[in-house]
Order: sequence, then C-alpha cells, then structure tokens
Amino acid sequence: MLITVLIVIFFLIIVYQLYLYLIGETIIEGMSLDKVDDGSFQPYNTNDPNNAMILAQQNAGNIQVMEKQINNLSSLTSEIQDMSANLVILNQQVGAIIQQQSAAAQQIAGNKPLDITSTQKAAS
Repeated sequence: MLITVLIVIFFLIIVYQLYLYLIGETIIEGMSLDKVDDGSFQPYNTNDPNNAMILAQQNAGNIQVMEKQINNLSSLTSEIQDMSANLVILNQQVGAIIQQQSAAAQQIAGNKPLDITSTQKAAS
C-alpha cells in the first residue's frame, strides 16, 4: 500500500513538472518575460537619420543604467577585500595544519628509514 502511494505521488510530481514546462508561464530569475523593466538597457535604432534627439535621450538613459550598475559593483569592493583577507588567513591556517601533520608523521615514523630484513635476494 505504501509503495503504491509513493508511486502515485512521484507520478503526480512528474506530471506537474511536465505541465509547468509545456504550459506554464516562462520565468527567468523570478521575472516574467512579458514585462520589460524600465531601468534596463535599451538597444539603439540607428536606421533612422532623423532621430538624433531620441538617440541622445536614449543614450542618457543608458548612461544612467550603467552608472547604477557600476555603483552596485563598487559597493562590492569592501566585501571582496574582506573575502581576500579571509582567504589569506585561511591559507595561513591550512599551512599551519600541514606543518603540524608533517611533524606528527615524523614523530611516528622517525627520521631514518626502517630496516627491512624479511625481504632478501634469492641466492642465484
């Protein structure tokens, strides 16, 4: 009975995923493809020679969009520096662990190679 219920549940999950893939609304990163964000980069229409003012306004809008993107990147600078410092500390800690493991291995094995007496050349 339990196996039958599990089979039915898995079958329903597969059917639901197929429904979302075939019929459901396409969503990329939480945004619908039907909506255009006003704050996004707009491509230029250079085919019409009479739209110089429109191109200038569009250029100003695109510059503002790029400025927002650069400001978002510049706010990440402090986070990147923190991660870099953490990486240096982590590298030092891993080096210290490797040295401790090496010292422990030398204490166990010693500095001299072991004498192996059980393997001798066969007399020819």
